[in-house]
Amino acid sequence: MIDLMIQPGEEVKYQGATFKIRRVIDLSQVLAENLKTGNLLRIPIKDLHPKSLPSDQATTIPKTIELSEKEWSSAQKKYEVIKPLLNAKGDGQLVAQRAKETGINKATIYRWLEKYERAGSVALLAESRGKALRGRKKLSKETEEILKQGIEEVYKTRQRRKIGKVINFVIKKCRDLGIEEPHQNTIRKRIREINEFELTKKRYGTKIARENFDPNYGSFPGAEHPLSIVQIDHTPVDLILVDEINRIPIGRPWITVAIDVYSRMIVGYYLSFDSPNFLSVGLCISHSILPKEKWLLNLGVDGEWPCWGKMKTIHTDNAKEFRSKAMERSCMDYGINIEWRPCGKPYWGGHIERLLGTFAKEIHDLPGTTFSNTKERKEYKSEKKAALTLKEFEKWLSTFIVNVYHKRIHSSLSMSPLEKFEQGIMGTNGQSGVGLQPRITDESRIKLDFMPYVERTVQEYGVMIENIHYYSDVIKKWVHKTDLTSGKAKLKKKFIFKYDPRDLSCVYFFDPELKDYFQMPYRDLSKPPITIWEYRAVKKKLKDDGIKNVDEDKIFVAFEKMKEIELEAVSKTKKTKLARAIGRKTNSDKIVIKKKVETSENYETIDITSLTPFE
Repeated sequence: MIDLMIQPGEEVKYQGATFKIRRVIDLSQVLAENLKTGNLLRIPIKDLHPKSLPSDQATTIPKTIELSEKEWSSAQKKYEVIKPLLNAKGDGQLVAQRAKETGINKATIYRWLEKYERAGSVALLAESRGKALRGRKKLSKETEEILKQGIEEVYKTRQRRKIGKVINFVIKKCRDLGIEEPHQNTIRKRIREINEFELTKKRYGTKIARENFDPNYGSFPGAEHPLSIVQIDHTPVDLILVDEINRIPIGRPWITVAIDVYSRMIVGYYLSFDSPNFLSVGLCISHSILPKEKWLLNLGVDGEWPCWGKMKTIHTDNAKEFRSKAMERSCMDYGINIEWRPCGKPYWGGHIERLLGTFAKEIHDLPGTTFSNTKERKEYKSEKKAALTLKEFEKWLSTFIVNVYHKRIHSSLSMSPLEKFEQGIMGTNGQSGVGLQPRITDESRIKLDFMPYVERTVQEYGVMIENIHYYSDVIKKWVHKTDLTSGKAKLKKKFIFKYDPRDLSCVYFFDPELKDYFQMPYRDLSKPPITIWEYRAVKKKLKDDGIKNVDEDKIFVAFEKMKEIELEAVSKTKKTKLARAIGRKTNSDKIVIKKKVETSENYETIDITSLTPFE
């Protein structure tokens, strides 16, 4: 994937010519020199394109989803070692301190830092496959258990015993059982590896641990510049929306929002009727990272949203959609760290919650609002007042974000979020800015990277996912491929298949050699598209009906029947709405229509069953 670098000295393409950026003017334009003519031009950043790079560059960087569980575990351990050093790799004293804490050689730590920062990907730390973490002595299972017991029962207690007590406990117990005893230095190293917050909590109590390690209320550690820390959360919107065709109320949508803690800029969001899940989080993150000019244009919103780039840290609550392995690996592929809000620390999510409260106040002025509670709603009939569709509300919301919220003075900043964001990027008279982030140009690729995935072997018929068969010639070379890294000659290799839960009519095969995704449709192209939620509803219906041995044909036959029932219900609803709109229903299923007849002023009676609604 090719990124567009936006900084002085970078060569870029504009209208087919090559330019060199001389100066970044602001968040939306640069001053660049035409390398052929020497002319200087102000060029909108949105119109710049990266210079072509060697086609094999993408193959040099592995992805975390390609790693086995063993390789992933090893890479994570290395990442935890270097994580505190990522913003201070030039601080030799800090590296030496970390080496002492972990028992790992300084040269090794520097090597891991260099690998990680080559592309900001944890996957690079797993290139030396099969090697155990250096600096840790391999102990027997029995010895490990005794060592853990000594740390938990002797050291991590309110008695706050010294390390010597742990050493005596472990060595005595090992000798009593006649098993290998660890060296004293090994025990000391293991104790130094304990998380300091957890250790303080065990030895001194939660109150002191929080006083020593938690941030002061109203501030957030590490949010020192734009996109250093982004908070993400969900909420149901206090608004009932209507469908696109019949304008019938269909319920409240959910919104997933990402906010930059430093500037309070909204960096991205995702709006849907589906409750929060991996997809909503992934699409919110990809929307946050990507440029938004085309997106605003498609919505018909007049305004600028000059915010893009990879955040360093995502801060979330502990909901399961944030804690999935797939989400963690996707973020680490982009060098994004995930931090979860500690239990009992509600103010850690204060910035995002305040933003959601701001949204709620504005939304309460829209037709169809449910307000925040029944007391506030009083006699207001939300469903009867509902008027906006999902697309119309999204246009309203984006207009509010871009032209109101981003430009309005924020009480905590004494300036607008946009002004604060620009100061952090461009700098002020007293402080330099961090500069513009690279712009990712391949939108479809980043969206796929944050989609859920499954692992499957490739067979002659293709691949089967959730009882549905998929096939494409792109997988021919991988049929019955064995996994050479497993050590088992006959074990079939598993491949990664990404999917969009909103449309299961195709999946995306990740080619491990080409490092790219390839679309794979249904094997039977006559089958209709289906969402994962429809698929699950069909499976449940078949199970409730006592149907066993569910296969692809049974699923789609049941799906078609359910669709027919749904369309019939919609048709009846349309006829009822039409009848209510044009006249008064009588007991004989006839309605009186006010239609002027040429020869008289009388009204004629028409049978309602002969009427058809307008499409």
